[in-house]
Amino acid sequence: MRALAIIIAIFLAGNALASDQQGHWKAISKRSKISGKPFEVIYVEANDGANCSAIGSQPAYFAFKCDEGTPLVALHTNCVMNDEDYNEIQYRFDEDEVRAKYVHRLPDMMGQYIRMNSAIEFAKEALGKKELVIRASDHRGAFMEMDFNITGIEEAIEPVRKACNW
Repeated sequence: MRALAIIIAIFLAGNALASDQQGHWKAISKRSKISGKPFEVIYVEANDGANCSAIGSQPAYFAFKCDEGTPLVALHTNCVMNDEDYNEIQYRFDEDEVRAKYVHRLPDMMGQYIRMNSAIEFAKEALGKKELVIRASDHRGAFMEMDFNITGIEEAIEPVRKACNW
């Protein structure tokens, strides 16, 4: 999962999509020099960041990604996350009911992710929505809530969908 290590760099770069109506989505588009397969990422920053119990408010990012045909959804908090490799987050789109999803911890321990079919299902659930609220726990077990403006997801996610053929 070499591409997970790239996620930190992804959140530090990117080009904003053209219209204000696209929320605050940023995108990165590359091709593997070895396989020639696409690497597509869209990401958005949390409105108020993540409130880490140890260090206070930190920038947080939410991303949809396709890396050489593998779909991935990632949350990067800049906070050390729960010590477990696999744990649960709660989330809600707009005013929908709160749901839970099991996620994996990123190798740098600063975020969590889901991949493959679970990532595609989550992405499809986001279509047509304007807000995503996520509740996750850090390494001390303290909960942090992050909200993301995902307006314009339908258009912003197209390169990711195309690259992963869904």
